[in-house]
Order: sequence, then C-alpha cells, then structure tokens
Amino acid sequence: LPLEFQHASLWKIFKARTGPEAVVMTVPMGPFISEPLKAWILFKIIGLKTSVGMASVIMRSCFLVLAQCSLVVLLVLLSFGWLESLSPMVIKHEGLGYLLLLSAAALFALYCGFLLAASRSSVIKRLHNKLEHARFLWIRKVWESTENYFTELNEQFAFFSGERRSTVVIAYLLYIIPWIFQGAETYIILKFLGSEIPLLQALTIEAACGFLRSFAFIFPSGFVTYYSGHFLMLNVSGVAF
Repeated sequence: LPLEFQHASLWKIFKARTGPEAVVMTVPMGPFISEPLKAWILFKIIGLKTSVGMASVIMRSCFLVLAQCSLVVLLVLLSFGWLESLSPMVIKHEGLGYLLLLSAAALFALYCGFLLAASRSSVIKRLHNKLEHARFLWIRKVWESTENYFTELNEQFAFFSGERRSTVVIAYLLYIIPWIFQGAETYIILKFLGSEIPLLQALTIEAACGFLRSFAFIFPSGFVTYYSGHFLMLNVSGVAF
C-alpha cells in the first residue's frame, strides 16, 4: 500500500481480503472477479483511490506468482530424478520434470516482463497513440473515458519500480514463505497419517499441484486440478489411501 495508508487498521485490511477470497473459493473464474473487487473494497473501507488500489492488488498477485514459480523451479531441480521416475505414471510420458521446470520458468519470465513493461510510462503513451487512432469509434470513446485511470495506474507501477524498489524485492522474498508453509503443512499431515514420505517429496508435490491449480482458474479455487493432482502424485509415490 502507499506510504500514507500503511498505518491503516489491520481489521479493515483483513475485511478487504476475506470477501474477495470467498469469491476465489466459490465462483468459477474467481480470480478475475476478485482482483477488481479487492480494489473497490479498499476504496470503500480505507478510501484508497481505485487506481492505486488496483496497482497494489496487481503487484500482490504478481508477487505470489513470482514467488510460487521460484519455489517450483528450485524444488523441481532438487527432485528432478524423482519426478522423471513418476512421469510415465502421472502424465503417461517422459518429461514431467521438464514440463514443470519450463512452465514455471516461462510464467516467471512472463510476469517479470509484465512488471517491467507496466513500470514504463512509454507503454501507456504508445497504447494511447494506437487507441487514439483506432478504426472503431467505440474503442476511442472507451479509451478516452478511462485514459486518466490507466495513466494513474501506470504511475503507481513506476513508483513501485523506482522509489520503492527495495520494498518490491522484500515483498517478493516474503511471499515465498507461505508457499513453503503449504508444503510443510502437507508433510506434517501425511506424517500424522502414518506416511513415510520424505520432506522434499512432500514439498515438491504441494508446489507442483499448487502451480497446476494456478492454471485451473475456471474452477472455483482450482479444486478439481489441485486435489486430483495430489491424489495421483501421492498414489504413485507409494502413499496409501
């Protein structure tokens, strides 16, 4: 959040987070609905300008994805041989390790590219020049009515990448922690149930299934992909059900 809003009530921020999360968990394609909803709720609860709130929400989503991709790449490299041994049973072909590694690396590069492009004022200017001379009148009218909003959004991204660059790096590193805890939670639950699965394998399974869930946004919270992936990978890993 902007510096002047960093002392906002924790309870208000909590409320702004829980509502949209319920949308993610219950509504198909929830992430596409919840992100603008968070910005609107931040405006209603703490008076944060919607363009600023949207920039903060987008940055947070980018941090989550970048942190997740980083962890997936690390864990896949550490357990590459084990993943390849599971590959014929999981995807019926060789190359599960390569698939996860390349997908995570590509998504990491895509989000980094988006953040770099969004932080440059020239992007908005170029987009403005193209849409200003668009063939269809309705496109020009839509752009004219929202131009100020997107300009402000671009300025916020530039502010993050410039004056608050250290904050961005710290936030990215901190967002790795929740993903690690999810894997640790899986390991503890499996140990409690009597499984002897190694910690690295539990972390890798959680990271891989969580990563695949990110692509299943059409389902509420990606439940179908997430739990079926868990079942399949744990089953071929020898974990009894």
